[in-house]
Amino acid sequence: MNLIGHYSCASVPALPVRLGSVLPDLLGLYRRKVRPAALINCWRGTAERDSGVRGLIAGLQFHHTVDVHFHRGPLFKETSSAIQAALLQASKAPGLKRFLPAHVLTELYVDHLLIGREPGLVDAFYGDLEAGRSLLTELVPAHPLADSSSFRHFLSRIIADRFVEDYRSYRGVLYRMNRILVHYSQRPLQPSEQAAVAEVFARRSGHTEALAQSFVRSMRGLLPAMGGVDGPTAARPDDGKYPQVGLAAQPV
Repeated sequence: MNLIGHYSCASVPALPVRLGSVLPDLLGLYRRKVRPAALINCWRGTAERDSGVRGLIAGLQFHHTVDVHFHRGPLFKETSSAIQAALLQASKAPGLKRFLPAHVLTELYVDHLLIGREPGLVDAFYGDLEAGRSLLTELVPAHPLADSSSFRHFLSRIIADRFVEDYRSYRGVLYRMNRILVHYSQRPLQPSEQAAVAEVFARRSGHTEALAQSFVRSMRGLLPAMGGVDGPTAARPDDGKYPQVGLAAQPV
């Protein structure tokens, strides 16, 4: 899922948990080599005594749980397949690995639908980033590939830019997609491809929104005891990607 999707799933009172749930995606925008699992290990010495660190770890682990469920479920599989088929039908022009935009556009489309249902999500998301600015700028530079100055500048730019606002419209989603494609050395979507994707969005909006709302509710159900930072965290899958650090796991 993308930022607003993860933020919606982590609907708990504890700010550090909500921040942790979106931090992996923020780190991907900051420096992809600053990996969440490594960051958790950097925080190992303070996790037991610092509730803010415990909350961030809980959110990071929950982010991974949500991603695993999302990519295995119909919300992602049905939507990304429809988008990829539409892209292939619209143009056979080379220079585009169509699974990439199909994957990313599915996540941006879900964010679009969630914002459409709850317009206040964008303000809440950026309000949390502002409220948690000092916590993040203090703790993220614990990673050896991060540093205080660059991360502080990055977070300020993310908050000021409010790029999630673009997800309110199909046009904004497609604009952001083209920027991502250029970043990955892919050609941007042609007008015919953009029109085909927009048609998929419009045709599937009711069905996909229902799937999205059901998915968010099911993910929130994995966090019944996370109203306070000291409650148990969501369990991670057994791949060991996100280490547990002084936190009791509960089964998914």
